[in-house]
Amino acid sequence: MVRLLVKVLFIRILNKWYSLWITCSIVYRLSKKRIMELYQNKKDVIIELQRRGYDQDFELENEGILYLQQSEFVPPDEFEITETYRIADRSRRKNKAIVYAVKSVHSDLRGILVTSIDRITQGLSIHLWSKLAGTISSEA
Repeated sequence: MVRLLVKVLFIRILNKWYSLWITCSIVYRLSKKRIMELYQNKKDVIIELQRRGYDQDFELENEGILYLQQSEFVPPDEFEITETYRIADRSRRKNKAIVYAVKSVHSDLRGILVTSIDRITQGLSIHLWSKLAGTISSEA
């Protein structure tokens, strides 16, 4: 019983450290990013992207993204990230956000995905996580 308790505690501690490591690596990559533009708030980014034709809305799901206007699930293989923006809202230090410009691989569908840095590190499939984190590291 004691061994089981020790194993469970050890696994929980490892999971916390791993999650912290992932978060720190993403924040580090974002801080080194030269191409990704830094905006003060989400509104400015969204207005700029909408002006350029990114007029649909997407939401992050565990295995892909949800196209909100059609309530349609889009797997990671069917979209690409064309632009990435980090939001540096000084008033909300805990809630740092990333805005992705998303384009469908099979059609001319373009839209916006807004998520927090914390959300990228929790509960996503490996395939989706590598797609989102890959856009951060490839431009770092």
